[in-house]
Amino acid sequence: MREYDEYQKFIRYKNGTQAFLLLSILLFLNSLLNSLNVQWGETYSIETLFLLEISIGYYVLKNTYQGAFFDKYENPKRQSLYSFLWGLIYLYLVHSPSFAIFIDGKISQDFLHLFVGIICLAIPMVFLIRTMVDKSREKKREMK
Repeated sequence: MREYDEYQKFIRYKNGTQAFLLLSILLFLNSLLNSLNVQWGETYSIETLFLLEISIGYYVLKNTYQGAFFDKYENPKRQSLYSFLWGLIYLYLVHSPSFAIFIDGKISQDFLHLFVGIICLAIPMVFLIRTMVDKSREKKREMK
């Protein structure tokens, strides 16, 4: 079982609430579009899954930036490397000719794989940005 300190739990709960609200708003807007007979996904379930992935991506990346994604006993550098490798695998799969991201101008199920790959690649980038910001803040404190 993953162990988080109190600050990490608080941040995760806060970000989870925000991600849920984001998902609720996106689903409401999508239902409005569907009531106007606007379909942007191959099926309604693909549209819903894509909106869910947006919400999950928001949650994961915000937790990563705020230091609440990795638990106390994980090595963030190693986990970021694993995430980067998974992202590359997903992007390689999407790059193959058998995957069709758009079908008749609507996103397909294969687009979901692309989005997961982008999120997996973004985790180490966000972690690197946060590490650089923290180092910059430490240097500024030392100069004072």
